[in-house]
Amino acid sequence: MSGLSTFKFDRETVWTRFTNSPAKWHEYLQHGTVRVPSLFEHLDPSIIETEFEMYEHHFRPPPGMNQMGWLRIMYHSLTQQAIRQDPVVYALHCAAREDRCWRFISYPYYTKSTHIDGQKTGFFHFDLNVSDLLSTGKSAHVVQSAVTLVHDESPHSCTMLVPGFHRHIREWWLRHPEAPRGGETTNIVLGKTYTKADARDFGPFIPYPCKAGEFRITRPDIPHGSTAVSHSERRVMFPWLIGIRDNHETLDIENTEKWSDLAACHRDGIACRKSTSGRSASAYGRPEGRWPATVIMGSTSCIGDALVGKRRWDDPEVVWERDLLLGDARGDGGEEARRWVETVRGKIKREFERCWKIVKRVEKEEFGEVTFFKKRDKEVGEGNAVI
Repeated sequence: MSGLSTFKFDRETVWTRFTNSPAKWHEYLQHGTVRVPSLFEHLDPSIIETEFEMYEHHFRPPPGMNQMGWLRIMYHSLTQQAIRQDPVVYALHCAAREDRCWRFISYPYYTKSTHIDGQKTGFFHFDLNVSDLLSTGKSAHVVQSAVTLVHDESPHSCTMLVPGFHRHIREWWLRHPEAPRGGETTNIVLGKTYTKADARDFGPFIPYPCKAGEFRITRPDIPHGSTAVSHSERRVMFPWLIGIRDNHETLDIENTEKWSDLAACHRDGIACRKSTSGRSASAYGRPEGRWPATVIMGSTSCIGDALVGKRRWDDPEVVWERDLLLGDARGDGGEEARRWVETVRGKIKREFERCWKIVKRVEKEEFGEVTFFKKRDKEVGEGNAVI
């Protein structure tokens, strides 16, 4: 995007500053996708697991819609809020994008939650229109990321993708003039638009399981999807940091929501009217209104505020934190930035746990006899209630 050249930073320096792994940087450049371990050890996994269970307890899939493992009422959980505001998640998105974008807002999105029940979860696609990408560059820098929580994923129940496909996407596309050219995303049908010859020449879809706490970040021109059915417990959230253009209103993809729309969604705890691709969110069973037990976390950093639309990116305090995270004017190899990150994560941890107490109280008040926590208290016995 234009207008970003006034602030310079070195992508590899930022990456290694917060991962301590030059090898992971080169893996990302080669394969277009990488897993970064142990970013979220400050968040209590028992709270995360219980929060997912609470949302599952209240979820009623829209009639006629295949659930596919998506928990389509979980948009503003405390777990999602804590990760969306994480300064390292922000820094790694900045480093991963070739255009060096540093203005982002998190696009509210639902979570993945599966069990050992054989539920259908399989699909293969790009989160963009490949024809538009290759002809105009649309969505060329919108990286996708995911955080696996609580449970290690199994190779039989996880994301699938084709590492290194970004080097072959144009050749593949020219092979398949029958592939659909319209729509906001491009679906892939194995055996038709991704054949055995494609797999031989460009690589097959492979399982890409993540361990609990791992952060996966993937280029937009890497096709991905999921194993066919659910064979294990999965808890996954998607930060979806989307770039903001110079007018501080239009986003990376013009036909999606605007910055002010997303800021209002975060403020009010509601779902967006359009998906990250620009498609109407009603196609995915968008819930109306705010989920009754939503609690909005307080501020933990100025960068965190900007990532959820509470501050603009030209706010001087946001700019100061950006310079600390991404720049190197202090000449200390990023040591001050790493100390600052630990301070912010301590604030996130305390706010996460403070708000969790409120969520439990509000959920009981709002849902009465069908409350999750009263049900759990009865199951485990008085005095042994869930966290």
